[in-house]
Amino acid sequence: MGTLWQTSLTSPDPDERAQGVRVVRDVCGLAPQLGVTALLLPVGQPEGVETAQARENLVESLRACLETAQDAGVTLALENVCQPFLEGAAGLLEVVAAVDAPACGVYYDLGNASFVSQDAVEELRLVARYLVRVHAKDTVGIRRDRPPLPGVPITGDFTVWQRRTTVTLGGGETDRYYSASQLPRLNRILALKDLGFSLEQVREVLHDGVSLEELGGMLRLKRAEVERQLRDGAQRLEPIEARLKQIEQENTMPDYDVVLRTVAPTLVASRRIAIPTNDQVPDYLNPAFDEVFAFLRERGVTPSGPHLAVWHTSAETLADEDAEAAVPIDRPLDGTGRVEVRELPQVEVASAVHHGDFSKFTQLHTTLLGWIEANGYRVSGPFREIYITHNPDDLSESTTEVHYPVEKPRSA
Repeated sequence: MGTLWQTSLTSPDPDERAQGVRVVRDVCGLAPQLGVTALLLPVGQPEGVETAQARENLVESLRACLETAQDAGVTLALENVCQPFLEGAAGLLEVVAAVDAPACGVYYDLGNASFVSQDAVEELRLVARYLVRVHAKDTVGIRRDRPPLPGVPITGDFTVWQRRTTVTLGGGETDRYYSASQLPRLNRILALKDLGFSLEQVREVLHDGVSLEELGGMLRLKRAEVERQLRDGAQRLEPIEARLKQIEQENTMPDYDVVLRTVAPTLVASRRIAIPTNDQVPDYLNPAFDEVFAFLRERGVTPSGPHLAVWHTSAETLADEDAEAAVPIDRPLDGTGRVEVRELPQVEVASAVHHGDFSKFTQLHTTLLGWIEANGYRVSGPFREIYITHNPDDLSESTTEVHYPVEKPRSA
């Protein structure tokens, strides 16, 4: 892809890099039709761009191309192109290790290596695990000002190349051959990458140098980050385990999906009532709502959301129930004694939605309470029923959302 010399993936101009990414993606899209499995990417270092910045720009550009390349079954192969930041194996490894994806590897040009007086076979040993293609070419007449290394041809004698590269790459032993002079640097790159350090942090350690205390601080920060990720992962695992347990016990798809979320503070006008028995809920709750709506109409206030009931007794309570008929509003008002204006507090809730026959609504409470117990929470306050669509004269097509405030019990 020689066009990348004109549209560089390392350019300081984000628009030019984006254009380069589009070109690579377009070519990846054509690759399956042509039977292509690898794209040679010659990447230069623009004048005035520092090596570290060029490397970071390239890593960012390659990552933007990965998904398209993977979908097309194509490997993006970086060439050693006699540029400062990709001249040899060490530079290639820093980029490929930072991208860290099977769809990014190395296209190694043996002639380019001899062009800058490198021992290409030793270089191959370093990049062997990432190698996609090897290009052997005649370098006669090129750079006569640099002497060849012993045993490294700058003629058309490809027999020597073949013999040396076969020894290097054959027999499944490629991962064991490394240049002694470059092994410490390579190992440090790979070790820092395995520890989760970013490309910028690796560059800081390798190029800028850090003190023992600074390196210890970096490692402690990384440890804290990993510990936080483990805690977050454990929290995400809990609902998965609970859902699996529910499916295994019931052997059926759940009727409701429970989510944990935070509900913002809500200003409401409300009428609190006592309900003698559960079968009398409509007889007491509906008039309470009528009283609140009338209170708002008299003051020219429009509800700012669906009306809701706040239940101060548990869902299992069937007598002497304590409930509030509440309507959200967008401005403070003076209450009347019977109708109170107050703010419902911000709470973390386990939430689920029931849509359909209201007569089957109680199953939603059973599901929510089971989820709360299975996920290690406990109910921490009055639960709320939000009547998103609700016609008292036809309950067959209602939509109701239920919120149970929850908290994790404190460890003893």
